[in-house]
Amino acid sequence: MELLLENLCKEFGENMAVAGVTAVLEPGIYGLLGANGAGKTTLLRMICGVLKPTAGQVRLDGIPIDALGAAYRDKLGYLPQDFVGYPQYSARDFLLYMAVLKGMTRSQAVPKIQELLHMVRLQEAGNKKIRTFSGGMRRRLGIAQALLNDPDILILDEPTAGLDPKERVHFRNILEGYAQEKIVLLSTHIVSDLEAIAHKVFLMKDGCFQTQGTVSELLQQANGRVWELTVPSQEAETWQARMTVANLRYDGNSVTLRILADAKPAPAARPCIPTLEDLYLLYFPEEEGGDNP
Repeated sequence: MELLLENLCKEFGENMAVAGVTAVLEPGIYGLLGANGAGKTTLLRMICGVLKPTAGQVRLDGIPIDALGAAYRDKLGYLPQDFVGYPQYSARDFLLYMAVLKGMTRSQAVPKIQELLHMVRLQEAGNKKIRTFSGGMRRRLGIAQALLNDPDILILDEPTAGLDPKERVHFRNILEGYAQEKIVLLSTHIVSDLEAIAHKVFLMKDGCFQTQGTVSELLQQANGRVWELTVPSQEAETWQARMTVANLRYDGNSVTLRILADAKPAPAARPCIPTLEDLYLLYFPEEEGGDNP
């Protein structure tokens, strides 16, 4: 199975939200990383067929998804960034409704819903109204509905938003098992999630992929650019104004700074092993403005 993104572009008036994205996706977990406004959500919506590209196309095994129509949607699972469900429905009734929309029979849907409620740890809340759910519970329900039809292509927009650390680890374990023969593409701001499970990561900025590769390949770009420096506490603000500081750790009258710089920032600075978060900050030293269209 191969999903080809072929020079995808999307314009909204004079705004070019996605500007010529090309990539080949095969079974595995792919991470999409970028600041707000980078074009991530617009790209995911085009892959799902929710938005039509201004130019370019998406192909599954060489066939444009427009030509595949319902056959493509049958293979697709999608969790949108703004998923809320239907507040007046119970979780179980909502999933049953979604199963009908996906063309599943009741005999197929009922056991699958039970399996998924257990998988996302909502089995005790299956008969509760969605309006009573916390943000994290709604997100887990959204993950369950995306998995209903056992999709070959799973697109997840900010799937771990609102999940606590234990829930995020559980979710990552679900994806690791699921992606053996499936294509999973997830967009997230939680860099540690991608560092833990993504087989390949795309860094997106200004509607384009700035770089891509495995986590280890990407981290090579940050080698020699991450430093640790201990200074008097009163100097912390000065260093933050001058350099990109990824982290501060205070210890009495001193503070240890994690500094991102192409050259050694001070004679006493010590080199550090980079993380994906460091690389993110090197590409996005200041958050871009606005949500994606």
